[in-house]
Amino acid sequence: MKMTNRERQREKQRKQAAENRSDTVVLTAAPVKISDTIKQFHPYKNEILNVVRMLSSIGVNHIIIAASLDLQRWKTFYGDDEWTEADVKGLLEGIKA
Repeated sequence: MKMTNRERQREKQRKQAAENRSDTVVLTAAPVKISDTIKQFHPYKNEILNVVRMLSSIGVNHIIIAASLDLQRWKTFYGDDEWTEADVKGLLEGIKA
């Protein structure tokens, strides 16, 4: 049996009402961090991460890791000339996460 035009309209309205309920769960996109975007375009990103991982795995102090990155004359992900202990700790937290 075919539905009449009025029945189709009612069915469409019911579906729209079900979709627009306030109790439905809407997934939101994960927030994009600016630091992640900046890190993505750093020219020596992979080399820096490899050095930090390697030195951290053998138990080198964060200050020594920062000094070794300074010796390579690699700039930080934010364009600073000098690496700090906080920069290295932030990288290690990002690696572990």
